[in-house]
Amino acid sequence: MGYPHKPHAKETVVLSKHFGEADARTYKGWMKRGGYESLAQALTMEPARVIDVVKESGLRGRGGAGFPTGLKWSFMPKEKKKPHYLCVNADESEPGTFKDREIMRWTPHALLEGAAIAAHAIQAEVVYIYIRGEFTEPWAVMERALAEASAAGVFGAIKLYLHRGAGAYICGEETALMNSIEGKRGNPRIKPPFPAAAGVFGMPTTINNVETLAAVPLILKKGAAWYKGLSLSSPKSTGTKLFSVCGHVQRPGNYEVTMGFPLKDLLYDLCGGIPPGRTLKACIPGGSSVPILNREETETCLLDYEGVDRVRRLVRHGLPDHAPRPVLCARVLRAVHPVSRRHRLDHEDPGADPVGAGQDGRPGSAARPRRQHDRQDDLRAVGFVRRPGRVGDQAVQE
Repeated sequence: MGYPHKPHAKETVVLSKHFGEADARTYKGWMKRGGYESLAQALTMEPARVIDVVKESGLRGRGGAGFPTGLKWSFMPKEKKKPHYLCVNADESEPGTFKDREIMRWTPHALLEGAAIAAHAIQAEVVYIYIRGEFTEPWAVMERALAEASAAGVFGAIKLYLHRGAGAYICGEETALMNSIEGKRGNPRIKPPFPAAAGVFGMPTTINNVETLAAVPLILKKGAAWYKGLSLSSPKSTGTKLFSVCGHVQRPGNYEVTMGFPLKDLLYDLCGGIPPGRTLKACIPGGSSVPILNREETETCLLDYEGVDRVRRLVRHGLPDHAPRPVLCARVLRAVHPVSRRHRLDHEDPGADPVGAGQDGRPGSAARPRRQHDRQDDLRAVGFVRRPGRVGDQAVQE
């Protein structure tokens, strides 16, 4: 795997401060850098107070949905009548995403410390860190770090376990992840009940992303006001964010910037811009299921939850608990053609009718093919055909 780049002058290096420092992977090295001081502080505080500090900081989930972290923790039962669990979603499977992988590779103790603080806040005895099965190096680094920290006794009564995923993309969805931990097939569950009421093993559970938890120790150490002050735009988007940039840029990689940083500056300045002789055509600001930003939208977008929402209303696109991750993929259109076939570049209002009303009277229905037809075309393209007369009109491979 690649070595981290030298931080750019415009980056706000917080979570990535120790990326590339091999000594930071070890327990002794992390202690030299002030490691586990925040955990020791948190264990002297009431769980409700820890939650209040995280609420005051404005920290929101870094897995994509952007739900306020402190509020999410507060949903756990106050009166503990059953065992509580914390699940860490390290199943980073979205194409083009590699921020959580780097946290686990270089600062594993930051994740372990944040997870232990979160467990104390929600009164959980057990933490499961669910790591993507293909992450061989991050798994080895996390395994060593957990063994060293556990031997030092820093977690107290809190038990942390690593759980290896089996390569299923859907297990990045929180309820499918819980099913996988239980040894079941990784299928999403119907809500309600929500995890805070009945999660893993039917017990109250909270699920948080790797980057979210890695930020928690710094919030306790430097204060909620410090973290809340890291914002260039909306007060609802605070702190720093790791953005994974890939595609047709000259310097792809992970970049940590303050919330509200211009997307244009990230691509053209930090990432070195588009290769010579080429022009930016589009940008995918999340997973492959999100609508695509054109050049004008890309160059006016701010990197915060509200900024992207203002430009294309993307933040809430997709499933509530598997919303697009803020991964930026600058690619020319021919590179995204397989994606854009399913997710068309609709730069106009969805209700507008550029051609005229369709035969059924609905605006634009004549200009937009039905999804059923697109699905059949996709099946034919990969060698599948529909055989009528079968139950469910099943698709079979020729």
